[in-house]
Amino acid sequence: MKLSIRNVVFEVFRFLWENRRDLLYMVAAPVLALSIAGILLSAVLGTDAPADPKTPDPGRVAANLISFTLQTLFYVMFAVAWHRRCLRSEEQTTILSALKWDRRKTLFLGRFFVVTLIVIAMSLPPMLVVVIIGGGASMGLAAGGVGGTGTGPLVVELVKAVAVILILLLQTRLALWLPAAALDHKMTLMEAWVIGRGNSWRLVAILLLSVAPIMLLAIIVGAAVSGIAQMTGLAGTLTFRFVAALALIFVYYIVIAASVSALSISYRELRRKPGTSMPYYA
Repeated sequence: MKLSIRNVVFEVFRFLWENRRDLLYMVAAPVLALSIAGILLSAVLGTDAPADPKTPDPGRVAANLISFTLQTLFYVMFAVAWHRRCLRSEEQTTILSALKWDRRKTLFLGRFFVVTLIVIAMSLPPMLVVVIIGGGASMGLAAGGVGGTGTGPLVVELVKAVAVILILLLQTRLALWLPAAALDHKMTLMEAWVIGRGNSWRLVAILLLSVAPIMLLAIIVGAAVSGIAQMTGLAGTLTFRFVAALALIFVYYIVIAASVSALSISYRELRRKPGTSMPYYA
């Protein structure tokens, strides 16, 4: 079946708005925990000073590793809970149950890493081809007196655009495997790939349109935080950094909620039995 971009995106925004209170409750714990963790890591490991690219900083490396681990774990906890909130609305998901680690979250985490590694591996060969062709074309144009100093950067930007498109196409198709893990559906990665057949560009459009307004909000919040820091001179204070982290991480989790909702609703529609209004679940 073909996904309706307009209907799915509308459903995403409707779902987020109607469940805004539950969303606020569920993002409160990860937002607060990650904000506090960031402040503590910078204070304990001394990562406030500017990095020296010539000298590796063990403290900064450790802080980045711990931060990445915490961000990944909290993402998995929230994503699993929000997938279930979206597709199993009859369940009463509490903050405690959302944060409790279980086999379902372990499976989701494993699939998340598998999808990420596959996307990286499958994106590298086409990117290398584009780089080689683009670089050769740039050198040929330069040798023929065509183009100028902007030719190289233009090729680089084209390569980046191709890379982003490839990653989005692959990731949105493979990511259909994740809601299945959150809902305890028995589904192989190949089956997840197959149910998205013919909808690759539609899935990308749904994802981008679902997160675009909130990404705009994130840019506005980031600019506001930066502007306030410059005007008040409070950028280095602990209180300001904590409040800024709360604001930025909160918006980041709303983006995650929108993307998870888009994936959940797309997954539900793709698994719907033809000619019925009810989805089927394995």
